Amino acid sequence: ETARWLVTRGARRLVLVSRSARPDAIGQEALTAMTAAGVDLHCLPCDVGDGAQVQALFTRIAAEIGPLRGIIHAAAVIDDALAQNLTATQIDAVLRPKIAGAWHLHQNSQGAPLDFFVLYSSVTTLLGNPGQAHYVAANTWMEALATQRRAQGLPTTAVLWGAIGDIGYLARNPQLRDVLQQRLGGAALRAATALDILESMLLTNTNALVVADLDWGVVRRFLPGAQAPRFTELSRGVEEDAAATDADLCATLQTLPLGEAQALLTELVRREVGQILRLAVEKIPPDQNLGQLGLDSLMGVELALALEERLGIKLPAFLLSEGPTPGKLAQRLLQTLRKKDTTETALAEQTPDAEFQRLAAAHGVVQQEMNAALRIGTGNH
Repeated sequence: ETARWLVTRGARRLVLVSRSARPDAIGQEALTAMTAAGVDLHCLPCDVGDGAQVQALFTRIAAEIGPLRGIIHAAAVIDDALAQNLTATQIDAVLRPKIAGAWHLHQNSQGAPLDFFVLYSSVTTLLGNPGQAHYVAANTWMEALATQRRAQGLPTTAVLWGAIGDIGYLARNPQLRDVLQQRLGGAALRAATALDILESMLLTNTNALVVADLDWGVVRRFLPGAQAPRFTELSRGVEEDAAATDADLCATLQTLPLGEAQALLTELVRREVGQILRLAVEKIPPDQNLGQLGLDSLMGVELALALEERLGIKLPAFLLSEGPTPGKLAQRLLQTLRKKDTTETALAEQTPDAEFQRLAAAHGVVQQEMNAALRIGTGNH
């Protein structure tokens, strides 16, 4: 799609690189159309993570095709897993095409008269994403390379894409696209819209813009990084509305009889699970084991974050690993919530004098000495 966009903007000589140089049926159809339109198209095999292959590629381009005027680095490997479960092999597979690939392209293009050098990054470098620690790290490194190149006076634009739904990886994996849209709230962008914004970035020499449709209230619920101080302005109105709503929910849970409060929490859990699994609430029985419904460890993290955000309590790390039902999870949440409020109330009811006496007694201070200390403190002695 990026190649087609370049053609519509006047490019007539393109080198498209991939490890196999064998496009799928849809890709081949697009390439055929570009060739028919008079584009001099070269599909070449190259693993950009391999320095020798990239060097050979640049040598071939210079000898057979002509001077290189622009580079767009869009290589990526997706292999999601929680950080604690990542293997060295998984980490290398995800980091290599982005980090090594960008570095090899940077090194081999030093003398080329480039008009642009574009790095496809991700909005997740700002917000994080459960299951993608290695992917986020790779993109963050590329953005740092963009900063370094710009400091050296070299043309560079890193663009932080959000979800793009009509082409590419997410179009081929609709379930993942739906999950990502859910975490970001807004709709997935059309590729044409995204590339128009990239064009504006190139024309204005702008770097590191986020190109995404976000619902900040949803983002805050699923991605804790969105609550960082640097997002204060984005969070201001959303935070107040969410706090008021969640405070009302917690207050209601405190005043309802035990059975009704647990029923309300059970419905809350079922709704949150339904959003994560893309299931209707009626398909999530209160007594159904969540693991049997398909809630994996990554989804469990999402559920825990959502419930902690709504209720202001910390879930034990092992709780979701036990494969609870919505009903049992609601029961545990209610116990934790009411215990928390009872503790806070007890602390609030301790007067300064009572607390002072408790501390004094704990340190062996007798009543007479304490009274003398109080008189000294008030100027009466």
